[in-house]
Amino acid sequence: DLATWIDEHGSANLEKVSIKLLNDDTSITEELTIGTGLAKEIELDLNGHTLTLQGGNARLYFKRVNITITSSGSNKGTITGNYDNGNKIKGDGLVTADYDSILKIERVTIKNAGTCSTVALCNGVTCTIDAASISGSSGEQAGTITINDSKACTITNTEVTGNIAPRYGTITFTGSCSECIIGEGAVIKNKNENSGSYCVKVVDKYNVKITVEKDATLTANTGSGTIMNTSGKVAVVIEGGTFNGCLFLPDNSQI
Repeated sequence: DLATWIDEHGSANLEKVSIKLLNDDTSITEELTIGTGLAKEIELDLNGHTLTLQGGNARLYFKRVNITITSSGSNKGTITGNYDNGNKIKGDGLVTADYDSILKIERVTIKNAGTCSTVALCNGVTCTIDAASISGSSGEQAGTITINDSKACTITNTEVTGNIAPRYGTITFTGSCSECIIGEGAVIKNKNENSGSYCVKVVDKYNVKITVEKDATLTANTGSGTIMNTSGKVAVVIEGGTFNGCLFLPDNSQI
């Protein structure tokens, strides 16, 4: 199982390693830290299987590592859990990348039923997400994806959905981000029909650049709510896309 394998090889100090699931896995019951002690470059191949993180303390925590989460073969793999024992505002998620990690997510589904975010990016992380599905369902999440003082995040061909708590967004910035690109084929939805939550939210006057490219779709509260509400040091560039809801943008926005 994955938890035992990481425990036994976590200090191997390899250059590169590929880990492939051979079956569905339920071995993770607490935080599982994966870092450069294992390898400088890591591939976690779900191989079409489901990795279930059991209980409110269970999450994947990537520290100072270059890691790809993918799924080979014909089927997408799934990571699912109920993580809610962390700081949901400042970057604790079911899948968390921290300290200058490089995270790539492709061809997988990640679902969190807990109150913390599904994917959290913190402290200098660079992330690309393609051909994936990222979701949360608790109604108390401060973001399906939370971004706190990270370098960049690019989302393409991926649906990101959440039932988000008031004042937050499906994508929530709780710190700076040099650039977040909501790219081609990205679908960002806030499914909470109550007012006061968004598709994209910057919670304070952080330095954030948000670019929405053509063929992206953003929907808030089934089309009747606010997609984006930003101010201060936020720069927004809209190159195209479909917007179902209201936009409140800073004065320096480019459309």
